[in-house]
Amino acid sequence: MLFRIIITSLLFCSTYACKYDTIKPNTTTLPIEHNIIIDGIITYNSHIKKIIDYNCKACHSAYPINQAPYLVTYDDVRIAAKYGVLKHRVVDEYPSVMPPDRSLSNYDKQLILEWINQDCIE
Repeated sequence: MLFRIIITSLLFCSTYACKYDTIKPNTTTLPIEHNIIIDGIITYNSHIKKIIDYNCKACHSAYPINQAPYLVTYDDVRIAAKYGVLKHRVVDEYPSVMPPDRSLSNYDKQLILEWINQDCIE
């Protein structure tokens, strides 16, 4: 009986957590601060990886207690970006801000948004 309750709870939680995974990305722009200038090609390895590693990996890695979407590899982050999850949770702060303890700087958000708009270059 306890096993059924645990399985049912896990299924319910995973269903609710995936509710926003199908949000389609759009080309939203952020209000740009005067000191933010993003010019040129934004790549995952040069710009985005360090933002993800510092702010996201603690909760979104493949360890059993952490939550999907996993943001460990370039492919993980690219898939989250392509399906709109990364943009909506980090840039648009919908349905809640990620990371949960603070918002990213506008510069980091603008980098992520520009990287997504440039088709997620590795």
